[in-house]
Amino acid sequence: MSPTSGSHIPRKAKPADLQGRHGNHDRDTRLPTTPTRGQKGTRRFLFVIVAISTVALTLSQCQQCLSALSCRPWRSHRFARPTFKDAFPLSTLENILLSEPDTSRAADWSRYYTSQSHFPGEGKEQGLWTKRKWEAFGIPETELVTYNATISAPVLQRLALIDASDALSPSVMYEAKLMEELPSDDPSKVRTPAFHGQSSSGNVTAQFVYANFGRGQDYDDLEQNHVDVKGKIAIVKYGMGYRGEKMRTAAERGLVGILIYTDPQQDGNITEGHGYKAYPDGPARPETCIERGAIGSIHNASAGNPSVPGRSIPSLPVSYGDMVPLLRALHGRGPKAADMGSDWHGGGLYYRGVEYHVGPSPAHIVLNLNNQMAFPTKDVHQTFGIIRGSIDDEVIILGNHRDSWGPGAGDSVSGAAALMEVVRSFATAYKRGWRPRRTIIFVSWEGGETGQVGSEPWIAEHLPWLRRTAVAYLNVVVAAAGPEFQVKATPLLQRVIHKATKAVASPEGGTVFDRWGGQMIAAGGGDAIPFLATACVSTSDLSFGAMYWAYHSNFDTFAWMNTTGDPGWKYHVTTAKIWSLMAAYLSETPVLQFQAADYAVAMRKYVQRIREYIPGSASFDLGPLEDAIAEFDNATTQFDAYASSLKPTETGETIRQVNQKYIQLERQFCHQNAHLIYEFSAFYSDPPEFPRLYWSLESGDLEEARKWMDLIQGRIRDAAELVKL
Repeated sequence: MSPTSGSHIPRKAKPADLQGRHGNHDRDTRLPTTPTRGQKGTRRFLFVIVAISTVALTLSQCQQCLSALSCRPWRSHRFARPTFKDAFPLSTLENILLSEPDTSRAADWSRYYTSQSHFPGEGKEQGLWTKRKWEAFGIPETELVTYNATISAPVLQRLALIDASDALSPSVMYEAKLMEELPSDDPSKVRTPAFHGQSSSGNVTAQFVYANFGRGQDYDDLEQNHVDVKGKIAIVKYGMGYRGEKMRTAAERGLVGILIYTDPQQDGNITEGHGYKAYPDGPARPETCIERGAIGSIHNASAGNPSVPGRSIPSLPVSYGDMVPLLRALHGRGPKAADMGSDWHGGGLYYRGVEYHVGPSPAHIVLNLNNQMAFPTKDVHQTFGIIRGSIDDEVIILGNHRDSWGPGAGDSVSGAAALMEVVRSFATAYKRGWRPRRTIIFVSWEGGETGQVGSEPWIAEHLPWLRRTAVAYLNVVVAAAGPEFQVKATPLLQRVIHKATKAVASPEGGTVFDRWGGQMIAAGGGDAIPFLATACVSTSDLSFGAMYWAYHSNFDTFAWMNTTGDPGWKYHVTTAKIWSLMAAYLSETPVLQFQAADYAVAMRKYVQRIREYIPGSASFDLGPLEDAIAEFDNATTQFDAYASSLKPTETGETIRQVNQKYIQLERQFCHQNAHLIYEFSAFYSDPPEFPRLYWSLESGDLEEARKWMDLIQGRIRDAAELVKL
């Protein structure tokens, strides 16, 4: 998954101009439409006909007509609201969703998806295959939707350490492999080149420096130690920030290229330096492992070639094995990392003879970084499956992006395999007579790795409908790559997440909740990012083993998953069960299983974190924000109590009004296509909440901080007004 943020303003498309807008797909997609007065009258008439008819043939024909008219999940049909019957109790549905997911089937789905390259723009065959499988399972409606997107394509990548003592005949000291060496018994044929998505083209030869994590403060430390970085190539470690920010920071500091590698430091004690053998003989990261990923702006990583003078420079992802000769070439040049601040300590390559001198390299020892990229326009294909509910204006969406860097057994094929079992489980229930109260939509996205270029245009195209009807978007990027469970979600979903994890057994004993403890981190991750920021929909992202060494590498194969990531495929199935139950709990109860007061509890914690982590916040008056949260807490507590008091026999309109307030609550926290409480974040990261306030305070810009606090507390008060009784 390549983190991005949905930042563009969706155009207001007209229903008439959408026919064929996406290119080739099975059926056209229309924006949600509101019936005209004449249409409303016709629909009331049809409903009466259906209700009073005593002729079976006539009734059947009318029902077929109504079904044909309601052929889009994103088109509201107010007449198609049959009375919900409890002939299929929730307990029966739960039993199916808990018993149906199968480990051998999950392995089969993973084997298929990882068997061929499926980088964005290569996914039509797998999209059609997914659609056919869902139809075979028994999903009543499926659709393939295609969008055009600019996709990064590597042309030539080279990295060489050069001795230029003889200007007429420079010699190559080391030529980087820039490719993994998989075990000989791994049958995977997928070999994705080492490149960064959206990286700038360029061929530069220059001296180089070691710049720790490549943050602004790291370059400040180098400057204080009289290390000149301008015109140099930076070597930086992954971690402590998004790779795209590392590139932009280097460009702003005057560097001409950047190399990013994963130091064994990121793997804790599970390294060769601590006596562990490397995969496949042990659990340690192999020295040729390369972490690829997008490097475009987190505000628009789908923009194709991001080359902007002064803001972008050529970059490459590199293995630590390829980095060792380069770092050794800096020995004796500049201070050692060990002699600098504590943030510079902890490198994991000392056992390979690396001393972590910062440089710069001698004038005659240079790097040639040649990164040539193309940016063709390609089609990305989204597969939709729909099970319509009796309530047509409350919708739950479950999604995963199936495209990957390399084979992608963990990211994101484990999520795609789990989604297959979720869809198959619901289809089994459907065939046994279950019908949902609320519409459920399943989506297999393409384009997540290059900036959610599949989900973002679909969200933009259907934005008014989503803001009106979407209850939640439930995402999974990495379903299984290790035993540690993580949840990124908005607090409105905490209740159903806790309930689902308490109902699902952990492969290690007890329930998932018992092992996990219930602590959620900042919302975001994968295609949840544009749903949260652009559509202002409550989102979640579940993962087992979010951080794993094979991430975005060619080692992320079916064989690795089968032997190391999830032997037995139990975590794939565990994720499928949790995911399914969350959707069921949201779909089946008359009153939505939200608890708005959980948001107030979370906000109090967020304010406390600001105080704990930002020294200057002590002199900044956070009182107005805390007062707004107190008002919100009081209003939501009363509203939750009222909502929980409603009986299933309560009038449909009363329940609908309560549910609409729950749905619209998240919408109060969005501002200019961004969420005020959560920022862009990858599925594996936990950034600060109230991000704009946080970063303003950290930078010491109190005027900017006051501006953001005023806006945030105003929106929180608006949310309180929304739910006040």
